[in-house]
Amino acid sequence: MAKIIGCFVVGYLLFMIVMWGYSAQQIKQVCGQVNVGMSVTELRQRVANTTVIKGRERKDGLQAALLLHSSYSFGRYTCDIRHDGQRVTQVRYSFLD
Repeated sequence: MAKIIGCFVVGYLLFMIVMWGYSAQQIKQVCGQVNVGMSVTELRQRVANTTVIKGRERKDGLQAALLLHSSYSFGRYTCDIRHDGQRVTQVRYSFLD
């Protein structure tokens, strides 16, 4: 029984390590593909094509911000995208260490 539990724990840890790296790479890749001036429609399509990225959108006056992150990396890798509803106005990738 202890071997089964040990195998499960080791498997889970390996899964988390692999997903941490994969999610960080996916956020960096998507953030690198977003350019200032890109349409918001195209931005949403790029985000929709990802598998582990979550997005949170918030409004701040006339500007809106979309924060891309992944729960697999505990939000340490993020991409902050600001737009005016039509076009992307700012893109910032960050690693919180």
